[in-house]
Amino acid sequence: MKNIFFCCILLFGFTKFLFSQEQNDFEKILDGSILLKNDIEYYNIVDNIENGLFVEVKIDNKSYKFLVDTGASLSLIHDDLDIKMEPSNTKILTADNFGRETEKELFKADFYIGENLFKGFSFIKQDFSSLRENSCLNFDGILGINVLKKLNWKIIKEDNKLLFSKQPFSYVGFENPIEIKWYNYFVPLVELNFNKSNFFASLDTGFFGKIKLSEEIYNSYFDNYKKLVKGKGQSFYSMYGKVETDVRKANIKNLSLGKSYVLQDIVVIIDKSKPLIGKDILFSRSLIFNFLNNEMAFKKNEESNQIVTKVNSNFKVCRTGQNNQEIELCFFWDENKYRDLKIGDKIIKIDNFDTSNITDDEYCNLLSYLRTKQSLNITVKRGNKNFEYTLN
Repeated sequence: MKNIFFCCILLFGFTKFLFSQEQNDFEKILDGSILLKNDIEYYNIVDNIENGLFVEVKIDNKSYKFLVDTGASLSLIHDDLDIKMEPSNTKILTADNFGRETEKELFKADFYIGENLFKGFSFIKQDFSSLRENSCLNFDGILGINVLKKLNWKIIKEDNKLLFSKQPFSYVGFENPIEIKWYNYFVPLVELNFNKSNFFASLDTGFFGKIKLSEEIYNSYFDNYKKLVKGKGQSFYSMYGKVETDVRKANIKNLSLGKSYVLQDIVVIIDKSKPLIGKDILFSRSLIFNFLNNEMAFKKNEESNQIVTKVNSNFKVCRTGQNNQEIELCFFWDENKYRDLKIGDKIIKIDNFDTSNITDDEYCNLLSYLRTKQSLNITVKRGNKNFEYTLN
């Protein structure tokens, strides 16, 4: 029986940033220097890594929670924080993974991770309110590639530890390294292999999923795209809000990352945006990002070279938007088992939990509860009628 995992980060993507700027502006984006206390710095990850890779950042002696996101080309700070930052008198054009663009002003800020000084790095201000509200992930900022690329990073999953250094980390106990290539300097890419052919996907620790392929790449290998199961509803969140796009899923028997990491019978998501490898793959084991050497590696698994991933999510619930104390069905796959459901159905009961007038804490607790269940009894309200379903 498949595990039911339906929460609002089913297909969760943080905004990505690409640039087309004058050379002088490009150099401003790349500004920043790092002063480490020791050759290798050890740091505790905030929260459990299953919820994302978060670290504590200090600015002007105040502590903030930042997401470490290899899919964000530029670092961000929540725009309601009272943080003094130096304006750079530069505006840049930013875009998310679906090509939605906006112009943002560039700022400079100093910050600390532990006792290590990160000086003069570029940030933009962004409103995270909608993302935080719908995901129950409370964070204040994002450390993007403009910071991450200047160090090497090692994630020790079993100890919930993050290490960073200017020296490359040893691969003792790890598999052979995978080469990282760079698109426009800011986007880290690795090779995926299928049926003796290869293509590239970006490393994205801020994508709360496994693998997402573009429609173009999928169609280059298969001729059944129109027969694949389609998604209904709002499949993604970015910092520009909900994303409605044609999304489908497929099972691929053998897909490999680099030349040795095998992904067998993996469910991939397909849409019109760029290919991504998300945190459910990247954090399946301890991991090294030797960015200064353009390499990455997973910890060895003595039993197998396969990467084990979670069962793919089947549907999700969201706040209604009109009333944050109500939740509704906002995404599901167009399969027979969901044929009686409709997008926008109000969910008023899940098992023994009354969800008709849900508080913020109850909503976040509900998302945690749903991740553990294999079967659910739900009651939905459509108009003046209530319907009960058992979902397996």
